[in-house]
Amino acid sequence: MTTKRAQVAAEQLGPAAVRAVGALRRDLAENPRLGLLRGARDGAEVYVTHIERTAETPAVTVAYVFAPDPPPPTVAIALVQPHSSADVGDN
Repeated sequence: MTTKRAQVAAEQLGPAAVRAVGALRRDLAENPRLGLLRGARDGAEVYVTHIERTAETPAVTVAYVFAPDPPPPTVAIALVQPHSSADVGDN
């Protein structure tokens, strides 16, 4: 699942960003803990990851929420924005 706000933000970055976020969403269905854990509350975990820049896609930071309970586990992409190294604490 992708929130409406995150979908609109991806669309503003272009069709390649929309495809990249969609591919990430599919990857998260298989491995919902791919990103850097930024916090947890009431059983939900908040992660941040980024999509590397390619010839077609800008570098993008993505924040998502993983809720393992109640079953089935749910992943929701909540934020999509142009990547800045300050967003994830690396260079």
